[in-house]
Amino acid sequence: MINRLFSVISLIFLLCGAVESADIKLILFPKITAENNLLLGDIALIDSDRSDIKQIKKINIECEIYSDGYIDKKEILSILKSYTEESISIYGNAVRVINNSSNDITIVDHDELFLKKGDRVEVVVNNKGISLVLKGIAVNDGKLNDEITVRITNKLTMKKFIKAKIIGRERVEVNI
Repeated sequence: MINRLFSVISLIFLLCGAVESADIKLILFPKITAENNLLLGDIALIDSDRSDIKQIKKINIECEIYSDGYIDKKEILSILKSYTEESISIYGNAVRVINNSSNDITIVDHDELFLKKGDRVEVVVNNKGISLVLKGIAVNDGKLNDEITVRITNKLTMKKFIKAKIIGRERVEVNI
């Protein structure tokens, strides 16, 4: 299912006229983890025929820009416009930036149940930089970082069961 979705999205990008006419194309990652300095190449796939593509990927992003936890499309455009006047296409609305600095450490009791059987959960399915969020129901109890069984509850999959890792309250993750 994920491969089919990825194929459809790729086909849409190829058929879209804006993709062909842009000099610089960015496909934003949905979520990244930041240590200290972020570069443009850390938050997006960048494609261009320009000879200075490596320099574009190394454009620094100031911490103040993502202090709210997001870097949105307008912020990225303003950064790029100061470096170039060429046409730019950006796919995606924003990048979620998770700060991984030592100041943001949260103490979690690993013996505490995060999910109980029957709890509704968000299932985040990750595949090569693309994230898909589905709804599901926990089939068994689990603690943070435990792998549990989740029943997907959307009309497309009709009660499919998957194994997923608990990453937060009411949130599990599957990496394909």
